[in-house]
Amino acid sequence: MTKTPEDRPKRPWRDTIEGVTVAIVLAVFLKYFIIEAYKIPSGSMQPTLMGNPESGVSDRILVDKLSFHARDPRRFEVIVFRHPLQQSMNMIKRLVGLPGEELKIEGGDLWVREEGEADYRILRRPRTVQESMWKEVGCAGGWRPLSGTEGWTVREDEVRARGDGGVRFPEYGSSVKNGYGDGYPAMIARALARKPREAGRINVGDLRLDCRVEALAGCTGVTLELQEGARRYLFKLPGPAAGEEEAPTIGVEGLELEPAEAASPWRLPAGEAVRVIAQNLDDRLELRIGGREVASLEVEPNRNQQSAVLLRARGEGADFRKVRLFRDVHYLSDSEKSGYQSHWKIPEGYYVVLGDNTLDSADARDWRATRYRTRSGEVIRGNLRTGENPVAWPRENPREHFFVDQFGERHVLEPEEARPLGRPETGIMVPRELITGRAVLVFWPMFVWRGLFDMDWVNRLQWIR
Repeated sequence: MTKTPEDRPKRPWRDTIEGVTVAIVLAVFLKYFIIEAYKIPSGSMQPTLMGNPESGVSDRILVDKLSFHARDPRRFEVIVFRHPLQQSMNMIKRLVGLPGEELKIEGGDLWVREEGEADYRILRRPRTVQESMWKEVGCAGGWRPLSGTEGWTVREDEVRARGDGGVRFPEYGSSVKNGYGDGYPAMIARALARKPREAGRINVGDLRLDCRVEALAGCTGVTLELQEGARRYLFKLPGPAAGEEEAPTIGVEGLELEPAEAASPWRLPAGEAVRVIAQNLDDRLELRIGGREVASLEVEPNRNQQSAVLLRARGEGADFRKVRLFRDVHYLSDSEKSGYQSHWKIPEGYYVVLGDNTLDSADARDWRATRYRTRSGEVIRGNLRTGENPVAWPRENPREHFFVDQFGERHVLEPEEARPLGRPETGIMVPRELITGRAVLVFWPMFVWRGLFDMDWVNRLQWIR
């Protein structure tokens, strides 16, 4: 006689144990081989990824661990890896240098050349990556009228131009610099207290000016101007009162270059707001109108990075609305911060990584390794970072030191042992086997509590580029 399901003995404990076991196995499998969630603890990738103890904001991200089982990491991906000098520690940075090439930092930019090549070329990021790396500069209310300008008014992010004239940011004698709060949401920028010594000291020449231009009927032309050292990059837009055959152009004063002109005639429409973007990025000038690139021009590198932005109008005038200024990341080099590494010759199987928070990131520029010989004769190697390793043993004997080696093991060093073997090792890179995944998504909006009834909210839900 066949037993029905109702006749079979019930084993609720066994079913529960089996279900929990399967869930644990699946969770472990997903965590170590497919996808894992991380909380960003520090600010080395800000503002791309937020981990800011001063404001209480820490992004939660999802990390894809499957892709790198099938392929190698690609340039500019945001990767998770084990620190090559502290392998018990997971880190997250942007991958910039690939095996078999030579990489350097110069003028705030990244330069690369392949093995056997004589000349370096500037590294340009894909557009989707670059869009996530622009840092907005607070320019609202900082525009100053040029000499002879009358009838122009400025209010917050709007400039009302009437008649010939222009305005400039910042004021004369100043330059756009690498401000520490650039690119942060206003709520977080206000909370930033500690700033590195180099913040706001370095001139930045790679800029983007983004605004809506609404020309009056009698306007003959509008110019968005970016200055870099002695050069003036002129992005000219014909107004409604200009000739019918005129077209937008990019011109350069200070270099012998032919202007770049749009492929077809075009004029600003009267009374209609048009989004215009003018940018100087990685020695390439670009003019975009209504989201479409209409002209571009390559320029030679410029060591003088002192910069400024101007808005000009001719004829009846125009309104500039939603005026926003952005700067590119500026990688500090050894010439700007003592002790920084600025050059890598990358062997096969290794990668160079840098943080997007170029002012305050523990990355390949300042990683240094040191070695000690213990009493037993063993040579140990580990991370040498000021104030972290080695440090004085705080308990029984303050003269003792402890040192954490690259595998996470702690060693106690007697005074006679606490002498490093040789000079610190620089130029540290990440081996392929220590790269564990790529960051793909910020999935958690941030709620920052300031008191019982005081809360701020930051929308951080976004793909990571």
